[in-house]
Amino acid sequence: MLFPRICKLENEQGEIIELQTPVVMEETLDVWCNKLEKQMEAAVNWTCSEAFTQLDDYSFAEFIDLFPTQMLLVALDARFTQMLDECIGNDDALVITKEDAKNKAIRGDNSISKENR
Repeated sequence: MLFPRICKLENEQGEIIELQTPVVMEETLDVWCNKLEKQMEAAVNWTCSEAFTQLDDYSFAEFIDLFPTQMLLVALDARFTQMLDECIGNDDALVITKEDAKNKAIRGDNSISKENR
């Protein structure tokens, strides 16, 4: 007897994530549901990781067609956090007071002076 297999997940927008290992629906409901949950987590983790590592390999227009939107957003959030961490850890990071920013905005000045470093 052949049992149905779950090989991929598809959301309402039609975006698809392939499971790394198909889940065969041959055991009790709770057993194969647990297997499916583990495979879903693995697929999402792998897809997010791939999206993050490939951020610099494509233009943004190309990149958004390669990965599901939610995975794209996770990758972009992770990259933003990485950049923020690097900036915070850098002793030469730019420091601007709220008043300086306000004055620059009023003057239309978007330059960075050494006094604000």
